Amino acid sequence: YCGGLVVSDYVDEMERIGFKDGVNCFMAKTPQEYLEKVDNILTDPEKYDNIRSEGQRFVKENHTYVHRVLSLLKDLE
Repeated sequence: YCGGLVVSDYVDEMERIGFKDGVNCFMAKTPQEYLEKVDNILTDPEKYDNIRSEGQRFVKENHTYVHRVLSLLKDLE
């Protein structure tokens, strides 16, 4: 759990598994959108830290190796 900010291309699957743009990660669809979002995080350290912290909490609670193994075992039943 390194605590970095999740920045990703926009992918429907990310939302399906619980990631929310601007809440626990940043997702972008175009290079221009990436630039705008990076500029936003660089100019608002408090917003960056809140989203980073929420992303870290979300990953710890929902997306660890333990979660993946349990999901695989459930699928094998």
